[in-house]
Amino acid sequence: MSIKVQGTTVISDGSVFYPLNTVDRASTVSISSGTLTLDLQASSIFELNLTSNVTSLTLNNVASSSGTNVTSFTLITIGDGTARTIAWPGTFVWPGGTAPTITSTYAKRDVFVFFYENTVWHAFIAGQNL
Repeated sequence: MSIKVQGTTVISDGSVFYPLNTVDRASTVSISSGTLTLDLQASSIFELNLTSNVTSLTLNNVASSSGTNVTSFTLITIGDGTARTIAWPGTFVWPGGTAPTITSTYAKRDVFVFFYENTVWHAFIAGQNL
């Protein structure tokens, strides 16, 4: 049995299925005393003006990932003309084992995509110096 809830969202046998083309909530976030806090319940796309180094990254309200359910988010950084760094937590795994250098050019954007599997955040560069 399937029930159409909204648009193309469907509940079938107790599972909720969303359309492939969804609208995500975007939030502008800021650094406070070196700490960047991302609330994954409030948004899945975060835009950050890099005005200082990020010395601590905190993720709040991370949904549990199990079976085919995956938690993911996108972080867009915007350079301010000064070289900045982000201290990625040890649970963030980058291809090749090395986190990227953040673009420092004023108003240029880097886009990073993350998804959570078991105890690891898989981290990817979607685009840099955009």
